Amino acid sequence: MTVRAAAGYSLHVVADRERESQLSLLARRGFGDPDAVAARLISAALGELGRDPLVLDALSRCADPDLALETLARLLEASPDPETLRGTLASSMPLRARLLGVFGVSAALGDFVVRHPESWHVLEEFEVEDLTPDPAQFRALMLDAVGADAVEELPVATLTGVAAQDALRIAYRRALLAITARDVAASSDLHLKTLAAEAGVTRTGFYPKGQRPGTYQHLAEEFERRLAALRATGGIPDPRDAQIARLRTEVEELRGRVALRDALVAELTSFKNLALSRLAAQHAELERLRRRRQAQDNVVPLARRTTRPEH
Repeated sequence: MTVRAAAGYSLHVVADRERESQLSLLARRGFGDPDAVAARLISAALGELGRDPLVLDALSRCADPDLALETLARLLEASPDPETLRGTLASSMPLRARLLGVFGVSAALGDFVVRHPESWHVLEEFEVEDLTPDPAQFRALMLDAVGADAVEELPVATLTGVAAQDALRIAYRRALLAITARDVAASSDLHLKTLAAEAGVTRTGFYPKGQRPGTYQHLAEEFERRLAALRATGGIPDPRDAQIARLRTEVEELRGRVALRDALVAELTSFKNLALSRLAAQHAELERLRRRRQAQDNVVPLARRTTRPEH
């Protein structure tokens, strides 16, 4: 082997080992299909997000990390301004937790956001409480969707018919998106609320303001890193770990049932093919015997010559 060939072989081995290490890491993070995830993380749609460890950590905390990543990639491909979405996801911890958390628990809401890419903006509210409209706010949202003024005593809609139905459906699902995000990602916001209270600062300093980072955003990111490390080592419990563990156990059980079903189907298919081949062989043998019998029937036996007795 030449020196160049040996060097090429070594690089190939190193690349294979690095890929195996990456796939192992993704599997440990809870991804069900590490090969597909690795390919999606380096796709053009994700860009720098695919190499951001904070994004990977947020994905691994989802109930279904594979579904969350797939939906995120679809949203970035459908978004008219993917750069803004990438930048906001990279800089805003609450948005990462809320958006990816929703994507990981609901394929239907994920499809809705992909169909209406601007809907992710409803998850940018700073306060968790703002994500859940009270009855008056919800009424105002629905009236505003059809062009009515909620302040008026008798609001009159400017949209009617199918257009009004579509507008109400979109507004309702956006509200549902916000409520779901509050439920799946509230723990992250509540931890930051506790941090702000202990530090004697407002929580708005933890979040970016437009394109500028927040005053205390670096502290919040460091806090989240240490919190994630403590949870990973079991130093503190995660209120969602039990639910996620239960869901993953159920998923693994279902996958086991599907695997058993596939094995049974394969076994039955093999038995069917074997039975058909045997029937075909038996049929061929019967045909051969019939032809042989017919050939024997065409032979006319000659009469035996009889000898007369001598007197």
